[in-house]
Amino acid sequence: MITAGNDLANLRNMQLRRSEAEALYREDLGRHRRTGDKGNIATLCTNLGRLLMRTSRAEDGESLLLEAEALGREIGRVMLLASVLDELASHRLAQGKSEVARKLAEEARSIRRRVGVSSHFSEALYERLGLT
Repeated sequence: MITAGNDLANLRNMQLRRSEAEALYREDLGRHRRTGDKGNIATLCTNLGRLLMRTSRAEDGESLLLEAEALGREIGRVMLLASVLDELASHRLAQGKSEVARKLAEEARSIRRRVGVSSHFSEALYERLGLT
């Protein structure tokens, strides 16, 4: 279940109102951490992690994405996992760590193929990594 706070934060993020989006994500994340709702924690870690990666706070964003990856694996949220792996692969590629990026992207691509879902972002990433 995604909450209204997450939905509003997504809207603020799309409107490029990043500081408002960050505050809403953090508030919602804190609420779900208190209740132990792993599915929503994983979703919010993903959303907030992406936002921070795009606002020059890659270290903070990366730690949230790694938490989302672990939770995605633990609770079996394969599409969330694929999305997080793609995001981490893109980050590793930007750092010049193409072999690590390739391994992450290969796993994400395998998941996406298994469930039959692709994305433009993912396909472009896979092409840059020579996985087409």
